[in-house]
Amino acid sequence: MARSNDEWGNVANLLRTSRANKVTIYLKQAGGNPKIEVMMRTSIKSRIKGHERRRERKEASISISGTETYLRRLTPHIISYAQMHELDHELIMINAKAGIIRDYLPAPHIDGNTIEEAAAKIKELTESIVDDLIIHLFDDYPDWTSITDMDYLFTDGWVRLKEDVDASIYGGYNKRYNVEYSVSVGGTWLINTNLSYGKDGFHVIAVTPRKNWRAIIELMKYVAPGDRLFFVDEDRDCVLPFPIRHYQ
Repeated sequence: MARSNDEWGNVANLLRTSRANKVTIYLKQAGGNPKIEVMMRTSIKSRIKGHERRRERKEASISISGTETYLRRLTPHIISYAQMHELDHELIMINAKAGIIRDYLPAPHIDGNTIEEAAAKIKELTESIVDDLIIHLFDDYPDWTSITDMDYLFTDGWVRLKEDVDASIYGGYNKRYNVEYSVSVGGTWLINTNLSYGKDGFHVIAVTPRKNWRAIIELMKYVAPGDRLFFVDEDRDCVLPFPIRHYQ
């Protein structure tokens, strides 16, 4: 365990030599002197299928606390390590309040402000995939939503970074996307792809008053073949029957 005024360079050297599979780095704003804590964990699994098989997995958890100025000064060095050692670790996650790392969070892909534009873009995105397309329908408009740098967002309202909520920057050879963060939203409807929702299927979040669901369903039902297109009524926790002949 490393504490107090240990430099990031010492931690980077430890990570480099450890070859940890997963590295998680937490940046926490706090008063007083900066503090760095490093925890290493090793798990060993053995399987017997005619012969013994040994698999070792290492995980590193780093907690860094300090003032906002200290964390901002340290962040570029941490991100540089993640970029330079992309192939040394399976996954690297840097977690902090979005306000601390906002300079490294890209603007969301806002690709249209009509439902027709949303349907056309989602059709384009799903043409090359064979996964199921799962559209989650919500009635209540949210104050905010979580997105990744690979997601697309469509709305007739405004979108702003939510700085007081945790955001994450990812590295490593097994990462699914580069960043994940939350945005405040305002408007009458919102549609966004959501890569972080689950690994099975291509997920789309659609939020609008129930009276508008018919219009969304009519447009979206042509986006993918019927045998891999699913509409989920999240308010009633059920999958809608397909083909959908009527809905209200």
